[in-house]
Amino acid sequence: MEVRTVLLDGQHQQLCDIHSGISLPHQSRATGQTAWGQHTRLIGRPTIARARAGCQETRQRDRSRCLPSRCCAGSSPGAAKNRERGVPRPAVPGEPRRQDALVDTAPAAPASKYTCATPGRKPLIDVTKLFCGRDTTGDPIRYGHRRGPAHGNPHPTEGPAHAAPPSASDRRPVVAWNICRRCNLACVHCYTDSANRHYPGELTTEEGMALIDDLADFRIPALLFSGGEPLIRPDLFTLAAHARARNLRITLSTNGTLIDEAMAARIREAGFNYVGISLDGIGETNDRFRGMPGAFERAVRGIRNCMAVGQKVGLRLTLTRRNYQDLHAIFRFIEEEGIQRACFYHLVYAGRGNDMTRDDLSHAETRRAMDIILEHTLDFHRRGLGIDILTVDNHVDGPYLYLRLCQTDPKRAEEARRLLEWNGGGANSSGVGFGNIDPQGNVHPDQFWQQHTFGNVRERPFSEIWMDTTDPLMAGLKNRLPLLKGKCSRCRFLKMCGGSFRVRALAVTGDPWAPDPACYLTEEEISGE
Repeated sequence: MEVRTVLLDGQHQQLCDIHSGISLPHQSRATGQTAWGQHTRLIGRPTIARARAGCQETRQRDRSRCLPSRCCAGSSPGAAKNRERGVPRPAVPGEPRRQDALVDTAPAAPASKYTCATPGRKPLIDVTKLFCGRDTTGDPIRYGHRRGPAHGNPHPTEGPAHAAPPSASDRRPVVAWNICRRCNLACVHCYTDSANRHYPGELTTEEGMALIDDLADFRIPALLFSGGEPLIRPDLFTLAAHARARNLRITLSTNGTLIDEAMAARIREAGFNYVGISLDGIGETNDRFRGMPGAFERAVRGIRNCMAVGQKVGLRLTLTRRNYQDLHAIFRFIEEEGIQRACFYHLVYAGRGNDMTRDDLSHAETRRAMDIILEHTLDFHRRGLGIDILTVDNHVDGPYLYLRLCQTDPKRAEEARRLLEWNGGGANSSGVGFGNIDPQGNVHPDQFWQQHTFGNVRERPFSEIWMDTTDPLMAGLKNRLPLLKGKCSRCRFLKMCGGSFRVRALAVTGDPWAPDPACYLTEEEISGE
């Protein structure tokens, strides 16, 4: 049966902050001044470049649609395995019934003037794919192929798509758009230093529509709606519908606390391909991180509500000394809840995270955390749970995973090396495979580089800004390997890692080309001696 979905309505009711009850009205038009800490330059108020007329609400409704759920009736593979083993799933009062998967009935994407777009990707290590050899849903974006050993192709990295890594100039970035700065939580590591208040100067709905048109014409592989808390922005679903109408893959990054049953249904109907919900520990550990008692229970309820309507949802966790001791419990939680995907982020020093350097893991602790992650990923794979595990914001995880495989599975290690080198060497890092647009339209290498702006989409299209290498930092990020210093310059894994995270080097040393202080490889591992 084919089901075509449309937006519930064209307007969006005002959300009320569940913590304080403050009404959150539609954002006003831009004032022309940023509010980003050190970054306070005037950005002007010209009409956003290449604004498209005729983008009417009715057209959005007619063309919006949802992608099919990967699992029948919204049930995750992990949850199915849990039911087979008799693992109980805690009930939520009033939880909505599961709905049938929806069929994508959208028209083909229109032709674009950008014909050589090669997808990029966030600094992300697919542990399940690399360590276990199981295909995951992100393979086409990360590795440029759709069929691997599990689908009858024993050599997934061979063939024209893998003849050579695409150049940085050919890459199209995954774009994270912080659509608002306001947030109902107060996370201790928030890179935008958000609070529960109104911030002036954010892109209007009309400007957001024009931005989405440019991103679609530029053929980016995915658009991530983030915040602050994006569900606070009243026109989120209008923007999402327009992105889907332009055939963009869209994802949502949220703290999950605002996702009740009705909101989960609306997210599903809007066609978000994936929802990432942030948790930074179990119970009170998470609540201390998030700055609100009860945040854990509300986020868990949000996860369950998404799963109940067939929305693909995953967990996002930032590793610190406050929570890495709980990793075993976190993996038990992932399995018991039937969560399909979990991303473990390394701490980046930005925003309020600048004050958390003492909470960052030592190199020994990072190695131990990675060992735990690899151990549980392999266990999930061997038991056929279908749970994807990834690490983010430290490309050193790739070489470390490779070295572990060399000891246990040399054949798998060689395959992992080829995939890492095809997708590594800085080709998928900040300023190349990943970019950021802040709430006021400023373009950054990634969401942690708020102190450096390449331009503003009110003045020039994102596509033009991104391809302009007259800025020395943009030029350097797109050809970073010759600029790297210290142990990065002599590391035998440079083609895999690409020097890891440049903004972390800048935060600690003041030099964006210095070694990433989060590199936890030993000198022996770096040299191979």
